[in-house]
Amino acid sequence: MAVLRYFFIPLILFSQSPIFSAALPKPRLEWEFKAESNLYAPPLVADFHPNLGQEVVFSDTEARKLVCLSATGEMIWEYDGGWTKRLISGASLSFNAVKEGAAILIGNPDGTLHCLEA
Repeated sequence: MAVLRYFFIPLILFSQSPIFSAALPKPRLEWEFKAESNLYAPPLVADFHPNLGQEVVFSDTEARKLVCLSATGEMIWEYDGGWTKRLISGASLSFNAVKEGAAILIGNPDGTLHCLEA
């Protein structure tokens, strides 16, 4: 069983900034979610629903499911595409694949591509 951990990490964009050389705070654990199996692909982080904050979508490899979590680590939904092989790729985001809103695209080694309306 794998654990998805979400950390808050401050980002410094300019190496010439005086803050860059300052001591940065260590990342702190915000939440964690126990997946059903190992996680091999990176998660997709996007704001599909403005009232929920940033959502996290990841492929639960051995369970063959796509899972969406809220910004607080709570499961919003899971999608079982009936895949026969494990999910080894991450999800992608498109704003043009559906008429309104966003779409999540996930491919699989069995040759299928699924487009989910986010």
